[in-house]
Amino acid sequence: MPGEETIHLILVLIMIIVSVPTFLYLCFGGEAPYGRYRSAQALYSYFPVEARLAWFIQESPALVIPLICLSLGREELLSNPVNIALCSLFLLHYAQRTLIFPFLLRGGKKTPLFIVFLAFMFCLWNGYIQFRYLTVFEVVFIHISSRFLTNELRITTKHG
Repeated sequence: MPGEETIHLILVLIMIIVSVPTFLYLCFGGEAPYGRYRSAQALYSYFPVEARLAWFIQESPALVIPLICLSLGREELLSNPVNIALCSLFLLHYAQRTLIFPFLLRGGKKTPLFIVFLAFMFCLWNGYIQFRYLTVFEVVFIHISSRFLTNELRITTKHG
């Protein structure tokens, strides 16, 4: 059985491979099937979920999984300033998307349960691969300027 680092690498590679056709589909006029692009006739449209609840549910793994990874992380990675900065930005971003943004929605359209499930799985996957890398597998050594951090903080808190 492959070790966790091998499984992690496979999950990263799958995400990269899946992103290419997704990017091309959306660049050439494809539409993500939720919100204003939702089709009431489509099979996946059954069991609509209220927008605020859907947003909270689908984004929550990207907040919960990193917190679990932090509790299980290696000390030398958790004390590295670059890893701390990257983890903090990710947590701040998803705290806003999970705990604040849903309450800012004004009359959002219902989201099909299937789409909520897909988004939930993506956030689970993304939270795991990002945080497991930063808390268990790699000490990141790059120079991060205060300008970079200030800009990222501004962008992270401004956009949902």
